Amino acid sequence: MIHVRCCIVNYGTLHVCLINRATGKPAGSGKIVRAFDSFTKDFITENVTGDDGCTDLFIEIIDEYRVVDVKCGQPPTCTEEGVRNASEEGITIRVNETKTVNLEVTILPPECPGLNVKCIPESVEVCRDTTVLVKVTDNRTDEPVSGATVSLEGCGVSDTASTNETGIALFSIHPRCCELENIIVTASKEGYTDGRAEIDVRDRQILKVHVIDASSSDPIVGATVYLINETGGSPWWWGSTDRNGNVIFNATDICCKTGTYYIHVVHTGYVDYYEYGILLPPEVLKEKVAPLIPI
Repeated sequence: MIHVRCCIVNYGTLHVCLINRATGKPAGSGKIVRAFDSFTKDFITENVTGDDGCTDLFIEIIDEYRVVDVKCGQPPTCTEEGVRNASEEGITIRVNETKTVNLEVTILPPECPGLNVKCIPESVEVCRDTTVLVKVTDNRTDEPVSGATVSLEGCGVSDTASTNETGIALFSIHPRCCELENIIVTASKEGYTDGRAEIDVRDRQILKVHVIDASSSDPIVGATVYLINETGGSPWWWGSTDRNGNVIFNATDICCKTGTYYIHVVHTGYVDYYEYGILLPPEVLKEKVAPLIPI
């Protein structure tokens, strides 16, 4: 014959009342109170306070008594107040006993969590196709936030997308502006305060013109170089050569307007120089040599 010994499980009751430390009055309803084993730290049970700020925790006891810790703490939301972490440890509860525990807590007023916004990359070049990854997280837990609306505005970029389950939204952008300005990134979702970040937009060099004397190959200082759109016909931008005979045009000089351009180089004592069919803006810096013939 096999004898089986069965453990009888009994219960004791912890009547836990939360007291608002600031007012000395009951902390109110909706506060979660949890019980843990003091030795193993295992979770035992939890319950929610009623209007009187109290709740009952039914503690499973195998032997005559059990030692437990009572804890309360939860962050506030936009509509519900929270409780700063508070606890009472080493409470001995016996079988069929009801013990009252008064736990002073600090009430946190309702507060919407915020959104953290991170952009990869944090800096882009004007007039260049770029993929931007925007990650949105909860500023308290650092967990990804799905379903947030992310908007990009600035330097000719205007786009909106929603974050996926990993808190990520992807954008394909092509910044184009005559004057540099950063792209403003905003993230919003109901129940959160908006998050904000900026993507730095940098100019880039698109055309370098090196002006030299055609007879000696020496650089010419102070020559005027006009950059002209072949469709428009009027100077789009101009500059004077430096001591090395160079003048450099940036993408913002042509407002990122894609097209065919020509250069017109003028300097006293030399025949004017023209070169046509220059496609701008290029992916990498384009270099041209302008040899001027002395008069």
